[in-house]
Amino acid sequence: MAVWPMLFSGLGLRPGRMWRTVTDHSQRDCTPDRPVREIVPSFSDLAVLVPARDDAHLLLIEQIPPWVAQWAGKTPREIEGEPVGSVPGKIIEALAALAEGILRDGLSVSDYCVEFRDVGGADHAVVISAHRVDNYQLPQASRARGRANAAGPAALIRLYDATDEARLRRRSAGIGAFHGIVGRSKSLLDVFYKIEVYGPTDAPVLISGETGTGKELVAQALHERSLRRDKPFVAVNCTALSEELFESELFGHEKGAFTGAIRSHKGRFERADKGTLFLDEVGDMPPRTQAKLLRVIEHGAFERVGGEKEEHVEVRILAATNMPLEREVAFGRFRSDLYHRLAVFRIHVPALRERTDDLPLLVEHFLSTLNERYGRQGVRLTPEAMRLLSEY
Repeated sequence: MAVWPMLFSGLGLRPGRMWRTVTDHSQRDCTPDRPVREIVPSFSDLAVLVPARDDAHLLLIEQIPPWVAQWAGKTPREIEGEPVGSVPGKIIEALAALAEGILRDGLSVSDYCVEFRDVGGADHAVVISAHRVDNYQLPQASRARGRANAAGPAALIRLYDATDEARLRRRSAGIGAFHGIVGRSKSLLDVFYKIEVYGPTDAPVLISGETGTGKELVAQALHERSLRRDKPFVAVNCTALSEELFESELFGHEKGAFTGAIRSHKGRFERADKGTLFLDEVGDMPPRTQAKLLRVIEHGAFERVGGEKEEHVEVRILAATNMPLEREVAFGRFRSDLYHRLAVFRIHVPALRERTDDLPLLVEHFLSTLNERYGRQGVRLTPEAMRLLSEY
């Protein structure tokens, strides 16, 4: 492995800010959470370089992933079958140098992260695993046929685009850097990544986790990442509502609908129109309200309590639960069809005991907040106090 940092730095590339093999979870920046062979089984994420038939020192690009070709400003059709020297881009230079070492010296590389800038000036991170194959068979449709042997040595290079992971780790390097959520442990970075991916969609997200893990913070982050960020974010604590008040609170009521209804009342759905409605502890919702909620999700329409006019809203639903809803469905306490509507995407928020690496960051964050509130400076926990907290 020691040769690769020197090789890549010679090309003007740099290893990921904290790189290691993927099996070392203590220090890494852009490496994924599992070995590349598990994450990238697809043949489409494989680059194959072979020596030319008449010149073993001339390498041909037999196959290239489309997204790698794009970083070089080309399409796969423009690159495949061509000598590496005819294709621009640092990533192609890196693959060529890597393949040369593999074919000449029999070297291999496992889950190595390298950062570089593409031809358009954008920064990327990619994780590379590569090895030599001695009897690679060129496919019939290969554009390298005629210029390379039909069977012979080849450098097989698996690639994983780790740009998003690297960016998330950099964003979360500071305290509270990710939508006010403090931490940069592996399990929390998984949550951040899903927020980045799911946030811009309009699909419902079911957020699970124990009480006090910050499920509402995750919901707010999803809202802030969405196109609805400038529209209302309305939260409903389903545990705090009695069955009698549930429908009135969610869907509103008309004047005179029940004793004490002295005026018409807009429910949470109407207040969240064009925005996001967050249903906290949705597993506590009464069965009758579940049916009405399902109708709103499917048709975007409902009637206020005591009303006859159909109201229409356009709302994104986020829901959270501290109980296994699959079990509630199995016991008949939660509608299966509603569950599947709410759980289009899922995010699990880990408890603090599952991410104790974040404890020093959280302590620093809360002490900083309290110092500012009370006009104090430099108040810190002693090492003994931190140890006791960690062991709690």
